[in-house]
Amino acid sequence: MKRRGFQAFAGAICSLLLGSAVVNAHEDPLGEIHPEVSEKDGNFAIKFRASIPNQTPEDWLNPKYFGMIFSPQGKLLAPRHAIPTSPPDKEHSDPESPSKESLRVGELTGTFTKDPSGKPGYAIESPDGSTRRVKLLWPDGVKLVHLESSIPTKEGIAVIGKEDLEILKVYWFPLEEGVKPTILTIGVTECIYDFPVASNPVFAGGRLWVAYMRPEMAGAGDDKKKVTKLRLWSWKPGEKDARDEELDSPGDWNTSLSLCAIGDRLCLAYHCVNYSKWKSEESRIVTVFREAK
Repeated sequence: MKRRGFQAFAGAICSLLLGSAVVNAHEDPLGEIHPEVSEKDGNFAIKFRASIPNQTPEDWLNPKYFGMIFSPQGKLLAPRHAIPTSPPDKEHSDPESPSKESLRVGELTGTFTKDPSGKPGYAIESPDGSTRRVKLLWPDGVKLVHLESSIPTKEGIAVIGKEDLEILKVYWFPLEEGVKPTILTIGVTECIYDFPVASNPVFAGGRLWVAYMRPEMAGAGDDKKKVTKLRLWSWKPGEKDARDEELDSPGDWNTSLSLCAIGDRLCLAYHCVNYSKWKSEESRIVTVFREAK
């Protein structure tokens, strides 16, 4: 298959894999929660919702959304403001929708498939009706217990998942067919049930980036306790080792993280309760900006 066609279907894979997201049934903190970062008119747009006390079923079905706009360098351009909401698009919100299983790219149709082991791949149907299955060459012995997300790039496809309950890994598939993936370990993450508290992956500055919350033990003796640290993992395809650094921002296990790139600039947003810093038990949106290098 030509490289251009393979790259187009890499994008299809990402959309299809992300279509089977599961909603975590845990109790969110009160305040600002669940930010989503995206690019809008060359700036970072952060959308989030408010969790209020004594919410009614109507509040859950019709939450209030807010937004903030930042420049790529992290300058606040538009402070917290209410944004209009619209009914969800069923085609894109229903995990069982057929649109999550099939989509067109050019003259070809890609269909998301799973082999008997449950590992993702896809099938390509040509205009003449012929179909060819394309497998991602998963190594023997890999048994995913959780598929978190994926991202296509010009260099390859990154799949983020877990083979056990704690360790998050990256499976990097080069675009050349028939090449086995590189497997890298991100590490132990905080979890909400079985779901890792980690961001979506992004590719910027020639590197793959994932932010996550790591549980650690601090202190000694009777003062020993578990703390949560915010970390940023990155890897450049072709290199042997990845980088994993602690960020100077508060950590929280009960959160969701969203990561976005504009050029070589990164924006991370997540919600966090930090009583010692803010003297409040309500959650706030925390942002981190940095260069992707």
